[in-house]
Amino acid sequence: MTETPFLFLNRGDPLPEVADWLVFNCRGQSLLHVAAKLGRDYSVAKILKQSPELAAVADFELKLPEDVALSDFSRQQCRLVRSLFLIEYTPL
Repeated sequence: MTETPFLFLNRGDPLPEVADWLVFNCRGQSLLHVAAKLGRDYSVAKILKQSPELAAVADFELKLPEDVALSDFSRQQCRLVRSLFLIEYTPL
């Protein structure tokens, strides 16, 4: 059985170098939502570097990763990356 990145976050282990970043749980939460909710600041930074678009994805309750973030660092990083992502990809 292969381990999902969610299991690494729940155990507090570092995320593997090659991970499927675009995975969602049964609540529609991305890997970024779960990392932010658990307070895994290093994992949040790593996920945002690999997949910045996840900062703009809401879960089934319409909550962004910054809305569920446990730490101020994660909340600010998610907000910053989401803002930069939206500015970059918003048509003029």
